[in-house]
Amino acid sequence: MFSQTNIRLVLDDHDAVLHLNDSFDIAEFVVEDLEFKPLGPAYYDLDLTYTGDGVLALGVVTLDVSAPCVRCLEEFPLRINSEVQTLFYLDPTVDDAGDPLPFIDDEGNISLLDELYEDLRMETPFAPLHDRDCLGLCPKCGVNLNVETCTCSHEIDPTHPLAGLIGLIGEDGHADEEDSE
Repeated sequence: MFSQTNIRLVLDDHDAVLHLNDSFDIAEFVVEDLEFKPLGPAYYDLDLTYTGDGVLALGVVTLDVSAPCVRCLEEFPLRINSEVQTLFYLDPTVDDAGDPLPFIDDEGNISLLDELYEDLRMETPFAPLHDRDCLGLCPKCGVNLNVETCTCSHEIDPTHPLAGLIGLIGEDGHADEEDSE
């Protein structure tokens, strides 16, 4: 997907630390049916060191995106931060499930940006909210309850499967305790 990064310096001098600080562009991506639109490039700041088994990349990668709020569907800016801790093995190898692990090719190249992209995708929130107190959309008329009010959202539907639970919770949000002693 992305170009290769040469880390020959660390392979030739096992005491060397290769510091990489740069950016790369990412296209729009989808996680769990939600589209995330990058607002600029992803930035990374990494140190690569030789470990004996391979080269370890430690640092951070950051990306600002426009994300949809899962409650009200309004787009909002979101920063995705990922701590990077990836070992690039000296030889091709697989994990317990048989999936290939990151490795260093014969020329000393690694697929660094591919791994950073995957780190960002893993840190992308499953259910992004622009505000934890977001009221969302009215399930009946679809109005954004953060912007305007409607009367249908407060009507009780007696045919709803959970309608029998109405009255179990008092107006203060606690269970009614009528003569519970």
